[in-house]
This record gives sequence, structure tokens and C-alpha cells, in this order.
Amino acid sequence: KITLNFAKNTVTIPQNTFLLDGVPLYLSGKITDINATPSYDIDFDGKIKSSELYDLLKQHLAVNNIPAATKGAVSAKGKIMGKADDLSLKAEMQADKDNYISCIVIKELLNQPSVTYIDVSANKDNIDVKNISLNKNSSEKIINLNGKISNFKKPVLKDFKVVIPKSV
Repeated sequence: KITLNFAKNTVTIPQNTFLLDGVPLYLSGKITDINATPSYDIDFDGKIKSSELYDLLKQHLAVNNIPAATKGAVSAKGKIMGKADDLSLKAEMQADKDNYISCIVIKELLNQPSVTYIDVSANKDNIDVKNISLNKNSSEKIINLNGKISNFKKPVLKDFKVVIPKSV
């Protein structure tokens, strides 16, 4: 069940609880200018089943050839903002030994809690990765990514940087 409130050119989403495969995710926010070019301001908080997150990435980012290990449900909270063709996502995902998604094994993080910070914007042609960082115990940076990705069918990286502050 989802509750939406309609008023003129706006849809307000009071806090709703979605059960995705039995895992709760809370959504709230609003969508304005629904009769023209919609603008989104949506908050989310809860858990996302790791295998479903991986399936979503495979579907929308052409990562079919990248294997990943998944277990449990990662905690996720964040905000989706912008116009229909120009969205931004700011999010924080927390993982631990029983809840994770990973395409690489980093020994330093095995059985440790970690936090991934995401700040990206996307339009129909590009993804601008302002910051994606994987952190041990929320403060110690393990990997940091930034740059642009274009042409989703055959991705092209522009000024893309992967920074690993110390040996892992």
C-alpha cells in the first residue's frame, strides 16, 4: 500500500513503508510540476536486499559481466533530487559481515563494518560521479572514485580517478 497526496501540480509522498522481499524501505518527499517536467525531492531510509540491488545495477548500468558477492540487506539512506532527465543521488550505505554487496574482496574490510558514500548526478547521456567512497568504520577511506561516465552502451570514462590512499 502506498499513500500519495495530490494537489494541483504536486504529488506529496508522506512517509510510506515498502516491503521489498520482506525488507522495509521508507520513502517520503514530493514531486512537483507533474504536468510539465517533473521535479523530484524524495528521501529514502531503510534496507535494500543486496541481491536485488545487484540485479538493479545489472539492469540499469550494464554491469552484467561483473560478478558480485551479495549477502543479506544493506542499510541505505539518502535523497533523490532533480528534474526528470537530470537527477542527483546522495546516499549512504552501511554494510557488515552479514549484509554486503561486493565485486572485489578487500581483506582489510572482511568481517568489518563499512560505509559507502555516494554523490552522483545523471542525465540521459552521462553520469557525473562527484564522489563514491568506501570507508572502513565510516571514517577511514579505503577507495575513492570520481569522474564522468558517458555512452552507457559502451561506457567512456572521462577524467575518472580511483584513489586508494593506502595499500589494501
